[in-house]
Amino acid sequence: ATYDEVATQITLLTHSAPDAAVDAGGSITEDLYEALIRRGYSVEDATAILSDEAFQDGVLASMKTIAEVSGPLMDSETPPEADASAPEDAAPSDVYYDDQGLPVVELETTVVTGERLPDTPAQVVLKGASEINAYLEAHPEQRQIVEIGLAVAQGPKGVIGLLVDKAIEHAPGGEKIAEGIYEGGKIVAEWVEGYDLEGDQDEDDRYLIGGGTFATDIVLGGMAPGGKKARGVDGEVAKDVVNKLDDALSRYNQNDIHHLFGRGGETPTKLLEEFGSPEAALREVQRAAQTIADGNYQAGSWVTVKVGNVPVSIKGIVIDGMFRISTMAKREF
Repeated sequence: ATYDEVATQITLLTHSAPDAAVDAGGSITEDLYEALIRRGYSVEDATAILSDEAFQDGVLASMKTIAEVSGPLMDSETPPEADASAPEDAAPSDVYYDDQGLPVVELETTVVTGERLPDTPAQVVLKGASEINAYLEAHPEQRQIVEIGLAVAQGPKGVIGLLVDKAIEHAPGGEKIAEGIYEGGKIVAEWVEGYDLEGDQDEDDRYLIGGGTFATDIVLGGMAPGGKKARGVDGEVAKDVVNKLDDALSRYNQNDIHHLFGRGGETPTKLLEEFGSPEAALREVQRAAQTIADGNYQAGSWVTVKVGNVPVSIKGIVIDGMFRISTMAKREF
């Protein structure tokens, strides 16, 4: 080990993330603090960043909330389509005519009381992404810190990716999500909420569209805070990547998943801790493994890929351009 590596390790052994930040983000905070120190941030600067209450509430707590919903989101049904039609039993209380002689009908006002339904898993993820996006709108100078956080805490990133993947599959017009960052984000947000959003007129709607945009931009390979389209995106290429990933995952059955994650071992355990469920972990391992399929992979040979923070040794075969994982080592070679 070099002197710098030893010094960094000593720093991490003798210093830790602020308690309030750990309370907000849990292990995500600890991973981000370590990543900042290893990237050359001083203890003072890293502590100052994580001690900011706005960062704790807008970023750390939101990432933690998103990561915790991985299993429920994977198992959840798609959000129901909004029913904007008037009730069949709605009766007019009065009829009058406007200046052009056209009838105007006023419906009786019905007041509905009751408890608000809890957010669906998809709504939890969207609102978490909206909080992060709102923070970046107010603090664009912290964009790199948020990028580092998403890179080291792959749990939230994987859940956000799952949300967008589900929207591409189920949302009306979902195939258009990959054609543009803002447009795709609006489709994602409207699918999650179940009604049309007016981002130019309604502040709450703009907040939700910002979350959808943030999520879509992560999946399409970038991050543009503020609900704006940052750059052009090759929609056909992006859709092909998502479709190929879904196709590859559909070829695994429950026995395959148990074979990869249900037999114990250091690597499977770390993946389950980071991504929350075997299905979410498999999605990220397959995403990483798919990069091998584009090269000259020799069937049955071992190769190690980085999945989030975990080096994963796998072997398999490439079929129709898709990497099929046959075995995952219990620990890195």
